[in-house]
Amino acid sequence: MKMKAKSLTLNLMEEEQSVFPIKTFNDQLWHRRLGHFYHAGLMYMQKHNLVRSVPKLENKSTNCATCQYGKQARKPFPQTTWRATYKLQLVHTNVKGLQRIASLNGNIYYIIFIDDNSKFYWIFVLKFKYEVANLF
Repeated sequence: MKMKAKSLTLNLMEEEQSVFPIKTFNDQLWHRRLGHFYHAGLMYMQKHNLVRSVPKLENKSTNCATCQYGKQARKPFPQTTWRATYKLQLVHTNVKGLQRIASLNGNIYYIIFIDDNSKFYWIFVLKFKYEVANLF
């Protein structure tokens, strides 16, 4: 199988991957080769002959998905100001389990209670998940 003058693309940003032959425009190719440089800068370099061996580029900008992902920013998480002011006003809890290795007594689950005010915590081990309601 000859691969001369053919290229394949693999987009790692996509959930499903497929490989297919692709034609790449010079603008897109040089945009990637120069580290996702902005289009007006590419046109400036071409106009003033600042880079050798660059073919004729089109005067229209292209949409680059990688650049769009790079420009995205998330808003910071909101700061919560409410904390418990007395003991047991707010208790955080979590059930963890189905441990691969059971304890000596055959327990494979555990539940943890954390008091928000004092940061005191209790850990209880359980054999079955239905024991949580009685323990609480």
